[in-house]
Amino acid sequence: MKRIARDECEAPTLNSQASDLCQLTEPNAATVLDALKRRYLQNVIHTNCGLFCVVLNPWRALPIYTTDLMSTYRTGVGDMYPHIYTVAQSAYDGILRGRCGFVVQIPGVILNLIVTGGRDQSILITGESGAGKTENTKRIIEYILECCGSAPSDSRHHHHLNNNNTTNGYTDYGSSIGSDVVSSGVLLEAFGNARTTHNNNSSRFGKFIRIEFNEHGKLQSAQIECYLLEKSRVVNQNQGNRNFHVFYQLLSNAFSDETRQQLLLTKSANQYKFLNQGNVSIDRDIDDAADGVLTNRAMDRLGITSSEKMDVYRMLAACLLIGEIKFGERSGLDMSYVDGNAEIDAVTKLLSVKSSRLVEALTQPSIKIGDKVIRKNQNMQKSVFSAAALAKVLYERIFRWLLEKCNEAISESTNMRKRIFVLELGWSLHVYLKRNESAAANPTLWALSQKQRAVTGSVLSRFIGVLDIAGFEIVQKNSFEQLCINYTNEKLQAFFNHFMFVREQSEYLDEGILWIQNDFAHDLQPTIDIIEKPLGLLSLLEEECVVPNGSDQSLLQKLCTNLEKYPGFKKAKQSQRCLAVRHFTIKHYAGCVDYNIDSWVEKNRDVVENAVTGRTSPIRRVDKFMTHVPPALTRRDLLTGKRQPPGCWLVICENQLTSLLETLSSSSAHFIRCVVPNYERIPNKIDGPLVLNQLRCNGVFEGIRICREGYPSRLPFAEFVTRYQILNKNASLNGRGAEEICKTAGIDSTRYQIGNTKIFCKIGVISDMEAKRRDHINGIIVNLQARIRWVHMQRDCRMREKRLKALSTIQNNVRIFADIAEWPWYRLLWLVRPLIPKERDKERIQELEQLNEELQSENDQLRHENIKLSTNCDLLQEKVEEAEQSAEEARRLIEK
Repeated sequence: MKRIARDECEAPTLNSQASDLCQLTEPNAATVLDALKRRYLQNVIHTNCGLFCVVLNPWRALPIYTTDLMSTYRTGVGDMYPHIYTVAQSAYDGILRGRCGFVVQIPGVILNLIVTGGRDQSILITGESGAGKTENTKRIIEYILECCGSAPSDSRHHHHLNNNNTTNGYTDYGSSIGSDVVSSGVLLEAFGNARTTHNNNSSRFGKFIRIEFNEHGKLQSAQIECYLLEKSRVVNQNQGNRNFHVFYQLLSNAFSDETRQQLLLTKSANQYKFLNQGNVSIDRDIDDAADGVLTNRAMDRLGITSSEKMDVYRMLAACLLIGEIKFGERSGLDMSYVDGNAEIDAVTKLLSVKSSRLVEALTQPSIKIGDKVIRKNQNMQKSVFSAAALAKVLYERIFRWLLEKCNEAISESTNMRKRIFVLELGWSLHVYLKRNESAAANPTLWALSQKQRAVTGSVLSRFIGVLDIAGFEIVQKNSFEQLCINYTNEKLQAFFNHFMFVREQSEYLDEGILWIQNDFAHDLQPTIDIIEKPLGLLSLLEEECVVPNGSDQSLLQKLCTNLEKYPGFKKAKQSQRCLAVRHFTIKHYAGCVDYNIDSWVEKNRDVVENAVTGRTSPIRRVDKFMTHVPPALTRRDLLTGKRQPPGCWLVICENQLTSLLETLSSSSAHFIRCVVPNYERIPNKIDGPLVLNQLRCNGVFEGIRICREGYPSRLPFAEFVTRYQILNKNASLNGRGAEEICKTAGIDSTRYQIGNTKIFCKIGVISDMEAKRRDHINGIIVNLQARIRWVHMQRDCRMREKRLKALSTIQNNVRIFADIAEWPWYRLLWLVRPLIPKERDKERIQELEQLNEELQSENDQLRHENIKLSTNCDLLQEKVEEAEQSAEEARRLIEK
């Protein structure tokens, strides 16, 4: 590369810092790198590139992930500024809008059904290791949870997400599912992330976080799918790498000494074989103690009981102590033995198994042939491989069990239920039959109406999937793990190319728009064929794992013989400058990678003895972690031919990739390309050649080219017209209506084309349409507000008129009084007023009123006396009656 002084270079254009690389005046490698560098030095790490977003790792915390900024992008105000929030908002909008059409065909009848609802969305976050994929995944999940209302109201008052309300980089939400998603992320990071030479928190597995929403855009459930766990890291790490975080957390101050004594862990991290191989057991940039507390808290939040947690820690301790078991080999004999009982006793105590059973399984595995069980000896190397395989399979089962617990917590039920929109098709058929007598004669239609009158059609609820997977790796010694990771990234890059370029242009031709076919992307199929084709790397490795006495050298010989015809494969040449041994080279999209084939056969077999971890295993603590995990591949499986392809690791990798790509292909994909600015982790520093290589390998330049020449935005006619019909109410749901709307909006005809079923728009057209739609809606709202204000003002005006009339009356009276106050006749009136008879009459009235009061008082006294006399009269009458009765009785006595 030739360097030229800055003063000799051509001055940059005015839009050299354009927010979209497609808007550069002369887009090429130099201008694109210059634009990214200028923005990066101003702490602007997000840049649009047509249909995807480019993000540079800032290597420091920036205040660009606040709740206030979330609100800005949710309201559409921040759409003009590139951000991962824009991608997340676009995905969230995608599940809410759109129309799906269904055609029900019955002999003699065709029914067309239109169901409103969006489309499944997926966000693919890709890039090299250390590019910031995991952090961007966290931020996108936070934004999606904020959009669907899963954040508590209290958290909205926090200005920054990096505060006390965060958990290991995640915002701690108060809602049940939202908080469980966050806790699941913390837990899986502890068990699935590790330090590498390029990244302190590198994901050593791929995860697809699937968040499901109902028809109103509210969170209803979630699920996490994991791929390609790098379990070989449990037993082996390269220089500068560490094991998974959880092992170091277990040995930190996050756990008490008493707990570690119960786990039989008496040494520090740098003294265990499985933790000190990278010579970086202690990393000052990683706070293992604080992270351990967060991991333990996340397990509590997910409903993992104390006894279950202790079982997990015992299994982790067993994995570490398996690495401390020492093996020896008897001289002259192909027999191995366990050298020392302390380590084996500790492991068997943690696993609740007899020491003799474990020793026999590792050194003298048994094979059942017919009804007989034959025990065979094996050399020390195979015993070491068996112990390592045991540690790996134990750790994998812990991870899978924890994943299952996470999914149980974040789903509304154990098996994630699919929500449906109910269509009352049966009732529609009933009405149709009533109106059409001829259709009633159709037996199929009549039966359908009778049996399914209420519910017939269904549409699955929508989801947003976020994919975070290990980035492309080129290290000093590239082994089997790097092949799996690079193969995965090769397939994802091929999907990106197919989605962005191949499928893009084929859709142009299918829709019948004017387009000249171009080759925009690198063809990655030759590299994929090297791995997947018959007699390719995958099939040859599987064959070597099955045949007796298969070895790495035999595999290398077969690879060189069968794959030399491929231009992307060649046998590596040894060099004194390279410390690691290189056996062959494969040309990937990100560059040529030299692979070392040592231990590939054993790693792909991943053989572990059935006597140790099988379904009939005496290890009681293992049984808990076997509920949803398939059994490991055993030597018996290899010898008998059972489960050959499904058991080997690279085939599992291929099957998982196929399933993942099917899910991605069925959704609307959004891409975020993460870029490493430098490997030194220095902020505000751009390594030009490094960034250019990533941009070139990630298809950024081809993406700019096709977005400038092609039509990156397209919508079905019905969806486009429904969305923008507010600009032209007379537009019909077809291509003519879409064209009329574009003309009404003032869009130049060269910026869009009408296809057979869709309208195709150049970059920026949809943004302009959204701006015009927003302005039109704002105008309607402003007009409505103006009318409401007019009504209120009219009421206020009438009230003011009444007040004005009253005030005028008062002022007129005051003014009249002021005028007559000095009038002589008015003064004379005041003087003679007492002499007027009216005054005398007033005095007479007062006298009569006083007399009336006196008479009323006298009347009351007389009434009281009358009542008193009446009472006395009654008493006297009673006495007279009594006297008469006495006289009558006396007369009767006399007569007798």
